[in-house]
Amino acid sequence: MKGHSQIKSIQIKNLGVIESTNLNFSDGLTVLTGETGAGKTMVLTALSLILGGKADGKLVRNGSERMLVAAEFVVDEYISDKVEELGGSTEDGVLLITRTVSADGKSKATIGGIPTTASTLSELGEELVEIHAQSSSLRLNKESVQRELIDRYANNLALLQDYQSRLITYQKCLARLSDLRKDFANRDSEISKLSEIASLVKKFELKENIYEDIDNEIGRLEAVEDLNKGVSTALSLLENEELNALGALQSAIKALGSAANLDRELGLIHSQMADEVRGITAAVSELKNYQVNLNADPARFDYLQSRKSELVALAKKFGNSDNRNESINYLLSEAKNAHVKIEDLKGGEDRILQLEKETSLEFANTHKAALALSESRLKAAKEISKEITEELIELALPNAVIDIEVSIPREQNEKNFALHGIDRVEINFASHRSAKLSPLSKSASGGELSRVMLALEVVLSKGSKVGTYIFDEVDAGVGGKAAIEVGRKLAKVAKSSQVLVVTHLPQVAVWANNHIVVEKSDAGDFTESSVFEVKDDRRKVEIARLLSGQEGSESAREHAGELLELVGNEALR
Repeated sequence: MKGHSQIKSIQIKNLGVIESTNLNFSDGLTVLTGETGAGKTMVLTALSLILGGKADGKLVRNGSERMLVAAEFVVDEYISDKVEELGGSTEDGVLLITRTVSADGKSKATIGGIPTTASTLSELGEELVEIHAQSSSLRLNKESVQRELIDRYANNLALLQDYQSRLITYQKCLARLSDLRKDFANRDSEISKLSEIASLVKKFELKENIYEDIDNEIGRLEAVEDLNKGVSTALSLLENEELNALGALQSAIKALGSAANLDRELGLIHSQMADEVRGITAAVSELKNYQVNLNADPARFDYLQSRKSELVALAKKFGNSDNRNESINYLLSEAKNAHVKIEDLKGGEDRILQLEKETSLEFANTHKAALALSESRLKAAKEISKEITEELIELALPNAVIDIEVSIPREQNEKNFALHGIDRVEINFASHRSAKLSPLSKSASGGELSRVMLALEVVLSKGSKVGTYIFDEVDAGVGGKAAIEVGRKLAKVAKSSQVLVVTHLPQVAVWANNHIVVEKSDAGDFTESSVFEVKDDRRKVEIARLLSGQEGSESAREHAGELLELVGNEALR
């Protein structure tokens, strides 16, 4: 399952050539245009950082200590729940994500008000936005991505989950049968061993990481005096009437309170400070509780030492590894399944025969589920191949052919069982009908790959919905009528999703519901760019610039007006 979201706004400060800007995003198709070098890529870079992209100190504007990117997303309940699992929160269905990068490359991020890592941002980012650039379109060459697209078109989630559930059951059955056959020759000693392990695990109250817990408590008891001293010093510094560090922070937040409502950037800083102080206040309370319970206890120390020695002896006797943690985990696993294994062993040869029948039945069930999934993919592949080919004709690839091949192995073999199923999926492409179909990765250029991806998304947008798409370089290598068609297709996708497109083509830009321009100016030693939305006459001027390369061309303005009128009339139909 994938969540649904839309970008509501983004704030950028000190990123590359952009000193400061705030952008609001709407539904439909939004295009981003500007001169080469103006900083269009910086807007995409900002979004990339929000979605967990790599931080680089070189991105920070010259003369600045750090850059800031903050974005608001309108999210559904599925994503809100994910954010809550991370410890964050949404407000009225709006999620705030921030990212700062210092000039030395250090990065900080928050999701829903709590600090997070870039990897967590990246995981969540996959739920928030679908990005397509020539570099990301290369993902389409991967078999796993091709299979996911087929499943998305065919709504195969239920079939896939059913197969995977049956596969897990079959694998468990197979493992039980293998263990029973191996242990049957020594079943009496195995039964005795398993019974003893189960009893000792219960007696010693074994659990994961028990050694670390014991060692940590022993270390704490040995260092009570030093720990007490450290905690007392810390509390004194935080609560001392003269220093009053915590009180000073609280006063600073109070002082910023009214001013924070007047400026969004200051509001973000104020919110971050408030979160940090709440965390410090909670930590002070925890420190006090920690100190109350910090007492020397010789009896407890002796008990822990004795218990540790018993566990070492237990691990040596029954463990199957030199690593004591692994040995304990092995004992826990054996104890967990001891009852079932003992019953299997007591059942003798009859139990082996019974398990063989159960395993054969689960194999058949798994294979049946796998075939159902593969047949659904096979049917969907034929349908989607036809639809994509039809879309490519309109995208200036009139003779191109797409054929998605789903290969199902003939033999029934457990080696064919993979997490995704038993089939192989491959998208084959030919740029003209006389050409031999071959894998997409070997036959499509970068521009063709971008158009195949666009055609795919047009087809997929009819069924499963993605909240937000970002397209970059999707119009590479096209112009004229083909460019018009690219714009028309993007507008089509934008009827059911939010779409952001970076383009240099006026034929694409005229289809936009919203038009954002990045404009550069040279301010002394620095190049500075401003980012703003254009409408009406100002938009016509930008379309004219895209057409002719210069704003003052009267003929270009007339042509721009004609294009805008053409698209506007079509939209009304």
